[in-house]
Amino acid sequence: MSRKAWICLVLSLLLLVLPLVTYANNAQFLYNNNDPYASQPVADGNGLVNWETDSVEAIGFGVPPANAFSSAQARNMARRAAIADAQRNLLESVQGVQVDSETTVENLAVSSDVINTRMSGMLKGYKIVNEQQMPDGSYQVVISVRMYGQNSLANAISGQRQPQRPFPPAVQPYPQQQPNQPHQGYQPTQPAVRQYTGLVIDARRLGLERTMTPMIYDETGKVIYGNMYVDQNYVVQNGLVDYAASPGAIELIGMGQSRAGADYIEVKAIKLRDRNRNIVISAADGDRILNANGPTGFLLKCNVVIKH
Repeated sequence: MSRKAWICLVLSLLLLVLPLVTYANNAQFLYNNNDPYASQPVADGNGLVNWETDSVEAIGFGVPPANAFSSAQARNMARRAAIADAQRNLLESVQGVQVDSETTVENLAVSSDVINTRMSGMLKGYKIVNEQQMPDGSYQVVISVRMYGQNSLANAISGQRQPQRPFPPAVQPYPQQQPNQPHQGYQPTQPAVRQYTGLVIDARRLGLERTMTPMIYDETGKVIYGNMYVDQNYVVQNGLVDYAASPGAIELIGMGQSRAGADYIEVKAIKLRDRNRNIVISAADGDRILNANGPTGFLLKCNVVIKH
């Protein structure tokens, strides 16, 4: 092999390897600042969705120009370039967020000029969560937007509000029996009704793919919990569910410090459906949930946590 051919081969290999190294470094930096259990890399490793902090982050890099007049100017120009790079990566990261089992944020933005305009405004409200100048003079910036709340992703993609549907009727846990005729003056005592504060679904070790609006079905195909049953203001402000994957988040559930509260009902998922993005529980557990929801209406307030 000639010297020229050898040099061309080396350069070609470098062009193949360098993007992989950059991806690994970017992903590693973002993972170092987020819990890996809660995080989902997007945008070729330049972005990350944290499903426990409900945020989308992206990283950007900037290189100082060779013709800068001073080190201060070089730093400022590298920083501006890093922010611009991070903004591009943030857009790509947000577009890849899965809204439901079929739809991504990008699908919604393409289909609606209104949503696309809201998205642009939301992305301008990013926050810088980390920045640093590297030893070689380059600059690194991490920016973030919220998934829920004011000026959030959920607010940007919320379209025309559909009428809220009632939950399926609760099934009585026991058959109703005709009581014996009580004697005169008898005062029956009412059994205490348990006031459940929320629902926890254990979907661990099933390979759940997280979305903003997952559906909970029973094994007969009945929807037990979904976006159509709840107040959309709660969904926009807090999300339809919380995901708990990290040891710390799982521990908070047991301590009664999750959105499910201190007296929650817990059921186990039996399988997944719809590209592993929606959860299936037993019919008996579906009835338990609907009965438990009756006195307090915790499902209407989206007091649902999914372990995964």
